[in-house]
Amino acid sequence: MTIQGVSLEPVRVQSDEFQEFQQRFDNTLVSLYEVNYAEIVPGYLGEATDWDTTTYYHGTSHCGCVDNRISNGEKKKIDVSAWCNSVNCGTRGIITHGHLKMMLTATEGHYFSPDWTVARNYARVRSSAVQSTLRSQGKEFNKHLSIFVCIGRKILQSTKGKNFYYVQKDSEILPVFLAIVRNN
Repeated sequence: MTIQGVSLEPVRVQSDEFQEFQQRFDNTLVSLYEVNYAEIVPGYLGEATDWDTTTYYHGTSHCGCVDNRISNGEKKKIDVSAWCNSVNCGTRGIITHGHLKMMLTATEGHYFSPDWTVARNYARVRSSAVQSTLRSQGKEFNKHLSIFVCIGRKILQSTKGKNFYYVQKDSEILPVFLAIVRNN
């Protein structure tokens, strides 16, 4: 592990930043959190000029924690350790450690897209797999999706299609925001 999540800071709905993302997400954005990390390996994040200026999106599953955060509606900084307790939660994993290649089943690497709808569709697929497990436990969620807004470096074009990109190393992608969007 080279970075460690520290906290999630809510972006105010009235802010220009939130409004910009609201437009990008076709008015489905419910909450936006800035993800703050600490470097475990000094120099891991490099310099700001090392990072591509393109915004990439990555969708993943959650254990129901996203729906809980919406209904609780905190407006203050949240320690990463307090987000949720599920060790199998995709959202928790990314906010805790960033993207870890050891968690991949894909052969090329971590997949991202500059098209947020590609990330949304991936989050739906990942969430539907988790949903069946939760139903067997008597739980259910499906109202919201986790979309990470990321920056990258050394981005490569995937063979999966024109809107699919990937990186080979954990150090080449950094989630900057967690966007919680309506699943519609």
